Amino acid sequence: MLVNIIQNTISSFISAGVAAAEVITTNLKMWLGFETSETLGREEVVNGDFASNTWWTVETPDAVISNGKANFNTARTNYGIYRVDLLTTGKQYEVVFTIDSYTSGAVHLNIGGVVVNSYSSEDTFTAYITGGGTEDFGIQSDNGGAELSINNVSLKELTQITPDKSGNNNVGELFTGKAIEFDGAGAYVDVDGFQMAGTNATFAFWFNSNDTLGRFFDTVKDLSDNRLIISFNNNQISILDHTVSWFNFGSVTTNVWNRCVITIKGTTAKCFVNGIQLGTDKTVSTIDLSLNTNAAIGSHFAGTQSYFDGEISDFQIYNADWSTDDIAFDYANPNILVTDSTNTGTSIAVTNLKAYWAMSEGAGFLAYDSSGEGNNGTINGATYKPVQPRIPQLGMQNWSKGSNLFPYSEDFTEWIISPTTSQAVLAASEAAPYGQGDVYSILMQASESDAYIRYATTNATLTSSTHSVWVKQAPTGSATHIRITNNNRAAWNTGTSKKIALTSNWQRLETTDSITGNRFTIIGSAEPVTGAKDPDCLGKALVYGAQLVEGSSAGVYRFTDGAATSNSTVIANPTIPTQDIFGNAVRDRLNSFNLDGSGYAEVAEVSGLDVTDFSIEAWVKFDYTHSGSNTNVIYVNGGVSASVNTFALATDEDNKVRFIVGGVTIYSTTVFSNNNWVHIVGTRESGALKLYINGNKTPEATGTGNAVVNNTSDLLVGRDTQVNRFYKERISDVRLYGAPLSADEVENNYNAGLSAHTN
Repeated sequence: MLVNIIQNTISSFISAGVAAAEVITTNLKMWLGFETSETLGREEVVNGDFASNTWWTVETPDAVISNGKANFNTARTNYGIYRVDLLTTGKQYEVVFTIDSYTSGAVHLNIGGVVVNSYSSEDTFTAYITGGGTEDFGIQSDNGGAELSINNVSLKELTQITPDKSGNNNVGELFTGKAIEFDGAGAYVDVDGFQMAGTNATFAFWFNSNDTLGRFFDTVKDLSDNRLIISFNNNQISILDHTVSWFNFGSVTTNVWNRCVITIKGTTAKCFVNGIQLGTDKTVSTIDLSLNTNAAIGSHFAGTQSYFDGEISDFQIYNADWSTDDIAFDYANPNILVTDSTNTGTSIAVTNLKAYWAMSEGAGFLAYDSSGEGNNGTINGATYKPVQPRIPQLGMQNWSKGSNLFPYSEDFTEWIISPTTSQAVLAASEAAPYGQGDVYSILMQASESDAYIRYATTNATLTSSTHSVWVKQAPTGSATHIRITNNNRAAWNTGTSKKIALTSNWQRLETTDSITGNRFTIIGSAEPVTGAKDPDCLGKALVYGAQLVEGSSAGVYRFTDGAATSNSTVIANPTIPTQDIFGNAVRDRLNSFNLDGSGYAEVAEVSGLDVTDFSIEAWVKFDYTHSGSNTNVIYVNGGVSASVNTFALATDEDNKVRFIVGGVTIYSTTVFSNNNWVHIVGTRESGALKLYINGNKTPEATGTGNAVVNNTSDLLVGRDTQVNRFYKERISDVRLYGAPLSADEVENNYNAGLSAHTN
């Protein structure tokens, strides 16, 4: 209510001609707005314009830096120009440089002492490289010498980042992607039923191989016809057509992420790795996959052999062949589909997309096909591996998958209600956890032999499922506890029945079972067969948002109204953050970093971020659903949030906010509820700590903190170094100042950000 009043007041000021507040930029060292994502990291070359002789190691007479260029004018005797220990093993980079004033000879791009590319003309060149071995980066003359000049050298890691709005290049690298991990010993994804008409095709996927043998994809109708295999044999990417002929494209680097694209146009097959063609064109038999009925990812089509060892993500299949421009765009823009190409244009449409396994679900037994073609895959033995770099779930997109097998998730009048009186009464004055839908009050009475609401579902194929509901204290006459169970034949106080103490905040109550066939989800105080009552559960309780899903966790809540939903909203439309590419509504990601409890952002440690007196600031969608710890870390420097060598912001199990400096913790006095935007500022000035909430100029907490003595660690947003401490909601506008903000400046920044953080 207070937020609304403040917002309305600010709006009236603006309408009256008063300028809106602007964020304080004095002493601002870092500002991660999380409004956009980019695919290239920070610039690693300090003197790419050769404005001086500094930074580069120059071996004369091979090269001389002068007049804003690196000039090569002699036969090679040594190296040229280079930088030691610039690269990191396994990471991938984009290199850009310009050759001008060309007369003769050639220069080589040299990585760790190995020549990877050669150049002998005037142009601006782009190359993609992978760090490995000795991590030197350099440009050298050909043995025969070179007479040319080089300028505008750039080296950036291929990753996903959110820009630093402060202008200081303290970008945040995003680690939010997921992949399916195959063990090479029996794990695969069964996608039987895959079919695709046409003689042209494109197969595009990310992979990280740990071994030299295994299959990416295998589809077949029978062994003598309608077969296609994409395989990894002795570090070579290969395909096999239905004539049982193998075609090897060439070798690739293992234990790093690679983007593989295979195109088939008529009888011509090509393979591209990381945007560059691998090997030569291959002549294959014309494909026809329109009759295929068996397929698998990560193994032989029957799941019996040729198991892949490593990770696979973002597997796309099109019934059209990509152009070289499409392939380049795809590699340079890993978080969007090639159908959204804006640089070169494309003939590829969403209708050409015949299978898309993002492999980003993170849990469960289903690899959902978000193409709309219904080629869902069953995961057998493979597991999910989170926080993968440079795969398409990164950045600002919503790649969450969700199901709800209840046809009525919020209209509890459609449930079986016992007794029929005083049960499931609409409580319209209560706000739902997500600010939507109707909230019901249920009454459990000691006078009744049974007291519950129940819904029966028949899902004979499920072997594991999770039942959940949001619960809260009723305003008056509330029960102290409430129970949920998944089996009306089990004793109420045993088995998989779960009980929770009701509070004034919404909580999610869930239980998991391994029952096959009919499932009876029961919420109440008494078990319906025996009538066994739990006296703690007698009285009123508020309920909202029941959900039944396959797997061992409830997942993101999905509303249903008359029909169950299965695996909705996987792909986000990069141009419309509130929709997927098919026009379906998705969870809003606009102006925030939407975390699922496994991802985070990392800002590389640089001397410019060293602070003693400072301010840290963030907008967060408050989350009290803690995962394995009493703390959900919003922001941390120095590693573990409680360390004496760190500072941090975090939420607390008491539904409060904590500010930690040098092992000293102060807490907010406000108790927050779920799904509210909260503006938090922590300051340190000569050991004095202050914690401000929602622009209030009076600190909610004060204390005395030790000096921050370790600024050698990366800055983390959304987690600390303890893997069980990840944030699970939205974070926005993370700022670090090299000085404490005043109370007036705190209020100013709150007002400046209020309009963007109201839902």
